[in-house]
Amino acid sequence: MSTALFCKFLLKSFKLLLVKRIEEEQKEYDTIDEDIANLEAKLEDLDAEMMKNATNSAKLSELTAEKEKVEQQLEEKMDRWVYLNDLAEQIAAQN
Repeated sequence: MSTALFCKFLLKSFKLLLVKRIEEEQKEYDTIDEDIANLEAKLEDLDAEMMKNATNSAKLSELTAEKEKVEQQLEEKMDRWVYLNDLAEQIAAQN
């Protein structure tokens, strides 16, 4: 395979990967607000459950661990939201 042909192959492969990544990020961008809202609702539910189980140390410990996981997920989604919004603004500015 010649160098020029190999470069064309690499360029085409890169473009396909880029298009796929953009499509995946667009899907994520379309649903991320709902994902964040669901995680926030989950935290509210966990807070309510923790109040109900304030005297049950075993259940409270379980709920606290679950809440920490959900808080971490929410933090990751919020960071991702910032990235995706910045990317959307950059794309919009190019058009």
